[in-house]
Amino acid sequence: MQTAKTKLEKAFVRLEGAIGDKVLSAEKTNELGTELVVLQKKIGQLREKNKIASNRLDGTIHQIRKILGS
Repeated sequence: MQTAKTKLEKAFVRLEGAIGDKVLSAEKTNELGTELVVLQKKIGQLREKNKIASNRLDGTIHQIRKILGS
């Protein structure tokens, strides 16, 4: 009876460890998901800024060509 109880206690310890690992893994996954959303938003903002800068450069180049008569 004592051996069965000891084995059961050890099994519970292993189970608790496995559950703890899964919880930590889930929390880390959630953190990474949140970070991914933030980074995707930043990428979108940078793309928009790049588009604006590109349009401004195109306009400036067009004006310079116009002034130089090319």
